[in-house]
Amino acid sequence: MYPITLSTSNASSSAVPTAPIALDPFMSQFQTTIVCTVTGTANYTTQYTLDNIQADNYVPANGNWVTVTGLSAQTTTQAVAFNLPVMAIRMVQNSGTGSVSMTVLQTGAGN
Repeated sequence: MYPITLSTSNASSSAVPTAPIALDPFMSQFQTTIVCTVTGTANYTTQYTLDNIQADNYVPANGNWVTVTGLSAQTTTQAVAFNLPVMAIRMVQNSGTGSVSMTVLQTGAGN
């Protein structure tokens, strides 16, 4: 998978989530790196889910999201790597007038 970058900005009145990024949980060596880059003033949390985000009736706001360890209520640029197979990743800008860019890279052996 090529790196995918999604961004948010201006969460001064309410939290702003990115769209979920689908991952391949069936890779035999699941490895994912997430880098969140802050510009200006922003607070963000990165989350993952085991939900099938590609289901026809899936609504991300109603999903079962779990916070990525080390990426909760962050205010500076952070990176984390993990090897838990998950279905999708998203980032929520909790507050701030700045912006946050999340880049996700998944690598590993194919099926």
